[in-house]
Amino acid sequence: MSRRGAGRSGRQPKRAAEKYGKKGTPRPRKTCKQGSPSSAGPGPEESRLGGENVEWSGTKVHAFLDMYKQLEDELEDKYRHARRKCSSVVFEFTKDPESAPIRDKLNVCRELRNLLTHNANLKGIPVAEPSVPLMEAMQEILDFVRKPPLALEFATRGEQVMKASTHQKVMRVMEVMDKNGFSHIPVMNNGTFLGVFSSGVIMRYLLGSRGEGITPDTTIGDLRDYISVEKHAENYEFVAKDTSYLTVREMFEKVKGRNQRVSVIFITEQGRQDQKLLGVLTPWDVLGNLD
Repeated sequence: MSRRGAGRSGRQPKRAAEKYGKKGTPRPRKTCKQGSPSSAGPGPEESRLGGENVEWSGTKVHAFLDMYKQLEDELEDKYRHARRKCSSVVFEFTKDPESAPIRDKLNVCRELRNLLTHNANLKGIPVAEPSVPLMEAMQEILDFVRKPPLALEFATRGEQVMKASTHQKVMRVMEVMDKNGFSHIPVMNNGTFLGVFSSGVIMRYLLGSRGEGITPDTTIGDLRDYISVEKHAENYEFVAKDTSYLTVREMFEKVKGRNQRVSVIFITEQGRQDQKLLGVLTPWDVLGNLD
């Protein structure tokens, strides 16, 4: 938003007759009390938060602190029966892996809240006022805590995922995987999920074929008996499209049989293998950016 009146405005100074009354006395200044119709509302900075127009009750400072208090209440409820390491429930949440997607924004809001609380004002004027983007960030944090986002929001979308088909040559697929740093890719046939191709598949095929090896003509279809999810030593999971981010985070953190964790999570309409692939999640997508 451009600043009106910045630099030279081009307006001529008011004449004394306009500035003062007929008798030379200053005209009374127009004032509006906080919260009155003349001062209410964010004016040109009005924003949409949470899908509804927000009308500030008082100042944006009050609105910001009110939302922060709501966040504290939500987190107090969340950690009610947990052993906390920090006296501040918000600071406790910043140390929780769950907060990773909104942690940076939360830290900014937390610092501003501390500033407003401990150094509220100078001569009655707030030392800082939250901007519209910061108010929106505060609302985003509240929404995240109240209703965690879906796992699909963190996934690589199905149409962007590298896939293999049964007619493709194994050597060519391996070259592309190596070039792009992929360790697992889904094998699809006419949109139907058949299994997962990985280095483990090659090893099992070599052992099962008694050393016949991979030739330039070997196709993914020749390895059909080794690509099904059930044949893999790695753990793969399927979840429905409405599965939350928190659910898949817990799935990746949990150690399953033979001391292994889930390698890849595939997202389909209802979490079934025979459905269209909507997205793919790896531990890095959910846990990779955590401190």
